[in-house]
Amino acid sequence: MLCTASYSIANEEKVFFSSVWDSFDNNTDDVPISNSFRYRTSKELNGSAYWGLRHHYSGGGYVANLGNTKLEASTVSATLKKYKWIDDYTTAIFIEFSIYNANTGLFNLVMLVIEFAAGGDVVSHANIDSVQLYRYNGANGVFSLLTEIGCLIFIVVITAMEIRRLIHEKARYFTNGWNLIQLITIVFFLVAMSMYAIRSVMTQRLITIMMNNRESVTNFQAITLYNGYFLLFLGGVSFFVHIQFLHVLRYVQSIALLTSVLTSYMKDMLGIGYATVLILFSFTTTMALCFQQVEGYETFYMAFGSSLSSMMQKFDFLKVTEATGLPGGAFLLIFVTTMKILVINFLISLLNETLSAIKQKRETWAKDTEVMDHLKHMIVSMITGEDSKGQRTY
Repeated sequence: MLCTASYSIANEEKVFFSSVWDSFDNNTDDVPISNSFRYRTSKELNGSAYWGLRHHYSGGGYVANLGNTKLEASTVSATLKKYKWIDDYTTAIFIEFSIYNANTGLFNLVMLVIEFAAGGDVVSHANIDSVQLYRYNGANGVFSLLTEIGCLIFIVVITAMEIRRLIHEKARYFTNGWNLIQLITIVFFLVAMSMYAIRSVMTQRLITIMMNNRESVTNFQAITLYNGYFLLFLGGVSFFVHIQFLHVLRYVQSIALLTSVLTSYMKDMLGIGYATVLILFSFTTTMALCFQQVEGYETFYMAFGSSLSSMMQKFDFLKVTEATGLPGGAFLLIFVTTMKILVINFLISLLNETLSAIKQKRETWAKDTEVMDHLKHMIVSMITGEDSKGQRTY
């Protein structure tokens, strides 16, 4: 049995080898070398760092091109096997390929990852992403371009208005919570636009490479990375915009009630939320350490997602029990019971108390809700020809 050190980016092998991983002098020109045994950086590969289930990888490594046909792939694979390209020192294998769907114009990017731990166990997973490289082709492309231009003009105008308000109000601007939400929304949108611009530049460069050399190996990893960042910040923009609807629709009585409850509930909710995060973090850390052999708990990130699903009664008790025994199943039940009874019930009880207190103060609300009632009566009178008292208006 061969014992190897645990992998890290710091001790990653970065030298050139000849066949069968024999070291050679880089200055010796007459020694034949295969590109598969030559280390290439992430910059050379147009790639980026990657978080695996076991380690964090730099994005560089030793690359073998399997070609564009099944015969080429079989020949290259046999050669790599002959020269032991995959050996006991291999930490991870990344298999990347892309498929173009002409009907939708999408590139489907597939990455199969196989990781080898120092103890000998093997884990595998797959990432599948879809990216639209040709965005402005056809009628839909023109519509997308016009929409993006309109969106750019809109955000420039909104940003200018907020900057003018900030200069005028100065420190008072930050005392209004809705102003802070608006400011966060603008910042998220600007960052999303930056990610979109970077992705567009990289896409055009990649398309140029593909058109000039159709046999070249194209790496979409960096594009998918920035596309993920773009979608992440765009999702944040969507979230905060929906939050602002509570302020826009404050004239509706039910929305005014909801806003008042959330405002009064905020301080107590932050305290309970802090306790909830501590409890959830403690249970999740224990699950990530003890349930590593269970699917869905291999890493802390995956264990956190499984913990949230367990709070909503979505968990496989038999799978956990078979892998960890009765103590593991009992621990999972304790977690679900704790989060449901001690946390969720506390939140609901506090919410009910706050709602009761708000309802008792409804007579002190502003008259904003009467605006909606007035508009509703006007619309009804225009349609039916009767006022609120049932009398004809003509």
